Amino acid sequence: MSAFGGKADSLSGRTLCPLMTQSGHAYVNFTYVSVAQLLSILALAVADGISVTTMTTDLQWVGWALSGTIIILIVGIQIVRPIVRHLRLKRPFLAYFRGGGSDKNRELTVPANSPEHIQISRLISVTHDEHDLIVGFDGEVGKRPDIVGTENKFIALGLARTADPMTRESHYIDDRGNYHIKEKRSLVCGHTYTTGYKIETKAPGRYPVKILTVTDTGEGRASKPLLLIVTT
Repeated sequence: MSAFGGKADSLSGRTLCPLMTQSGHAYVNFTYVSVAQLLSILALAVADGISVTTMTTDLQWVGWALSGTIIILIVGIQIVRPIVRHLRLKRPFLAYFRGGGSDKNRELTVPANSPEHIQISRLISVTHDEHDLIVGFDGEVGKRPDIVGTENKFIALGLARTADPMTRESHYIDDRGNYHIKEKRSLVCGHTYTTGYKIETKAPGRYPVKILTVTDTGEGRASKPLLLIVTT
């Protein structure tokens, strides 16, 4: 797994993304426009044909029903589907820890007062462009763990193996202790993206993990929460 790459999950892809392709949402948006334009032309043609030709009453109703169906399809493609996509981007991925005896844990236990390495994977459910990835821990300042950098153990040798706010301009820690990776990239539905974090634990406790992604439509969160358990 790479910190900035992805791995296809064909089974999840069939389940989570029945209407998506690996070419991403740009392809889907193009399809919306082209199909809507075609349907508009058909609707006008049907309506115009009805107005200039003499038909029986029954045949006229068939024509109007066809026009109404086309209009409903246009409304669904141009209005309803973008709204549904916007709502789905509020929870665009499923997050889990790697390691700890299983590859898909929503809880992970680590020792207190020690440097640790954790890996967080995200299974994408909606293809989108990500502008900023934000990860942090809820809890009292001075007791909760701190993220100090990233480490991609998949890379044996290379500058991309490790990064931190002092060596990578796109990495920084905000005034609330959240770690940012401000790099634009396209995340494809059905693929899994894993990032390794170097953390420093402090006091024992249970610390919910905050994972936010900034997209073109706003912020999105994990569909289910993660919990880091720090023990003595």
